[in-house]
Amino acid sequence: MRRRTFLGLILTGLLLWTVGSVSFAVEELILTTPETFPATTSITSWKIDGLTLMRSEAKVIIHLVGSTGEKRTYNFSGALATTYINALNTRNASTISNEKWTLNQLVTRGYLAGTVRGTPD
Repeated sequence: MRRRTFLGLILTGLLLWTVGSVSFAVEELILTTPETFPATTSITSWKIDGLTLMRSEAKVIIHLVGSTGEKRTYNFSGALATTYINALNTRNASTISNEKWTLNQLVTRGYLAGTVRGTPD
């Protein structure tokens, strides 16, 4: 039994190390017009870095990371947050991932302008 556990740990570690070294084509929003922030850095795309959903507080925070490592957050509360949480909870993500859907929501609502591309990881 001990030998199986030890072997399992070794294989799990090897798998995590291998997966960590592989590059994936993550979904991202390619901006129609690159943003300049600060003045010398040109951000050409945004990716989802994290989502914070708080149903009891009717709050959604969308964390983005730009092509240059720049961070941005969008905070939504009230009815807009509740609508987002309910739609995310009941949607079928088998054809469009939650990250792609979220990026498209930011475009549809006018917060960002661009096209979402890439494949989910």
